[in-house]
Formats: sequence, C-alpha cells, structure tokens
Amino acid sequence: MASSASSGASDPSQEDDHKHAIEESTIPELVSVLNHLQEQRVQIYRRWEEGFRGFLQGHDLMLFRHTCSNVTALFVSISKDINDIEEGFKKKDRQDLATLTREIQGLEKQKLQITTQRQVFLTSWFVDSSAPHQAPAAGGCHGHGHGHAHGEPRPIPPKLDEEEEQK
Repeated sequence: MASSASSGASDPSQEDDHKHAIEESTIPELVSVLNHLQEQRVQIYRRWEEGFRGFLQGHDLMLFRHTCSNVTALFVSISKDINDIEEGFKKKDRQDLATLTREIQGLEKQKLQITTQRQVFLTSWFVDSSAPHQAPAAGGCHGHGHGHAHGEPRPIPPKLDEEEEQK
C-alpha cells in the first residue's frame, strides 16, 4: 500500500483509492505503513533542522520559508495518512492499535510544537545577539550586563545528542 505522502493523493478519486487500499490491507501491512510513515517523519525533521541551521548561519529567510512550507505540507500529508490507518485499525476491531496510533499522533503534535518553540527561541536569541552595537548613552558604559557585546554574534548552540534529546 502506498501512502498519499509519497504518492501525492490529492484529488477525490485518489483519496478513495487510498481509503480502499487501507480497507483491503491486513493488520501487518497497516503496521508496516505506519512504521514507514514514522521513518519519513524522522527524515523530514532532519531536513527541517538542516534548513533551520542554514537560516541561522546564512540568514536566508526566503529559503527557510520555502523549507518550512515544504515540511508543513509533508507533515500534513503524513498525518492524514496516519489518521486513515487509525480508522483502518478501528474498522478491523483493533482498538488497541488505534489507541496506540492516536497516542503517536499526540506525541508527534507535541514534538512539533516543542521544535517550533525551540526554533523561535533560537532565532530570537541569534537575532538579538547579532543586533548592531548601540552607542552608550552619555556617561554610560559599554557593558550593560547581559553577557555579550552587541555586534558580536554568539555562536550557535551545539545540537543536543540523540540521547540528550530523548531525556
């Protein structure tokens, strides 16, 4: 069974074919497709992270917006496919697998929110640290207490190891 994330199912006849394929699939086939879709999510997160790092290093906002647009479309497509698989589990009286699939979707939603918050934080941190140096007010001093000199960009924080991200 091909997922619509990879086949680009967008018109109604393709969506009907997709739903029919799910209905005709066995439980092991649905589990296999679910696993494949989760692997695709991992690859999409990697591309998104690479695009974000490139944005921080090169400030190419248009390229990063394009990356975000592509990533969003892929995540939406995969999410729809996984929702269909959840329904397939329900129709095959496998509420246990449907519940597990729903929990996976909830965790993926949480991961997406956290990843987005992290990127917003790092972007504001990086932009603030790259702001041009402001001339001190009359009688003021150059240091103003928050640990860096304006105009000297802070290094990008190192990416956490896989093990650290899991904690």
